[in-house]
Amino acid sequence: MQPPRSGVISAIEHVRLLSVRVPRIVPAVVAVLVAGAFACRAQEQCRACHPREVAAFEASPMGNSIGKPKSETTGRFYHQASKSNVIIRRRGSEMEQHVERQGVSASYRVAYSVGAGLTGHTYVVRIGKYLFKSPVSFYTQTHTWDVTPGYGAEKYLDFTHQISSGCLFCHTGSLQLVAGTTNQFEDPPFTAISCERCHGPSGEHLLKPVPGSIVNPAKLPAHERDSVCEQCHLEGVARILNPGRDWWDYKPGDPLEKTFVTYMETAGSTTLRAVSHSEQLAQSRCARASGGRLWCGTCHSPHGSRIDRAAQVRQACLSCHQSLFGGAKHAPADECVTCHMPHLRPADVAHSAVTDHRIVRTPTPSRIRPLRSATSVWPTSNGQRSSPIRTSWCAPMSCSRVCHPARAIHPFWPTWGLFCCSTGSTAWRCNSSLKLPMPNPPMRATRIVSARRRSAPVIY
Repeated sequence: MQPPRSGVISAIEHVRLLSVRVPRIVPAVVAVLVAGAFACRAQEQCRACHPREVAAFEASPMGNSIGKPKSETTGRFYHQASKSNVIIRRRGSEMEQHVERQGVSASYRVAYSVGAGLTGHTYVVRIGKYLFKSPVSFYTQTHTWDVTPGYGAEKYLDFTHQISSGCLFCHTGSLQLVAGTTNQFEDPPFTAISCERCHGPSGEHLLKPVPGSIVNPAKLPAHERDSVCEQCHLEGVARILNPGRDWWDYKPGDPLEKTFVTYMETAGSTTLRAVSHSEQLAQSRCARASGGRLWCGTCHSPHGSRIDRAAQVRQACLSCHQSLFGGAKHAPADECVTCHMPHLRPADVAHSAVTDHRIVRTPTPSRIRPLRSATSVWPTSNGQRSSPIRTSWCAPMSCSRVCHPARAIHPFWPTWGLFCCSTGSTAWRCNSSLKLPMPNPPMRATRIVSARRRSAPVIY
């Protein structure tokens, strides 16, 4: 390969990138090496008693969240900012992504495809034992190649984003990450999502296969039940691990904040993100009035592939709205979701549309009630002053405590511009007079808030 110019990654540059190491060994990730192999065997044993559920799960988006790239997906993409051409082609049975810029070129074999394809596929290349995210993704809803989320601000289009444990947490069942590294993996690097992702460790149940010997999310208290889904479907603005914890420490049946804390955008935002299902549902009047009975599993089954809107979801709606169905002023309809849970464009993923889970009565922006807010304050060298950013302490997703005590765990993460979300009951709690002892905010938090300020409006 020719010497690198304009950001094209050479083998020498990759050696520098591959040498990045984290400062400590993470015991929890090392433990996943053993747990992963056991989870795969356990799923096969699950099939013996639950063949229909296992087969349906394996056909579902969750069961196909990672794998080899599809053979039919080829094409090309031109990156205007860097004047780069990316050609996606087949080399026998494998996918290859070829980058050309200013007379310099490089080719990378695609090792894995991330995503079930409902929105798109992101690709992973393997260089030695190290994994990197491809800068181009295929968006299935528009059959378009474009920049991968996270690469949008890059001046040059190169394979420089490392794939870490956090990146793969929601798309794999376990990892074989080399201890002390961020993106070096054994072969195979991971296993697919298995039954244990929602039901927890299966060892006791395999020895004693009776109800109660394994987690059934539907029978958990509301907060712990919702945490099972929110481990991946509550992304927020930032997710911060508790000291000494790893993503893989979470086990179904635990409250999510035992492992990590999720920070949300400030109140009043109507920004729709691709992974914002949980906070949207918690904003809905239906969820708040249900007393915790309305949850993801009311309409969704992890053992199935697609939702039957005309039957399954309508039945959930009619459990409360029987008197309204058939008496509506609009034209007759056999299901509720098309109008009351429309597909909208997320702000953070191009060429896609996702379901709005706020269950709005009239699906127009003017009728969508934003989260309430209060002004936070923190001390400075000149005394206390109010934050210029509106900060929500009225969290419809708070459980038995107001969200802010989590700051005691993360004293250097400011809550101005963000609020910590601990999902649970749908009770509405508000504390508008908090006085927070704030240190100087770290640069990362400043960037998060600044990015929120600069974010483009969502088209509804």
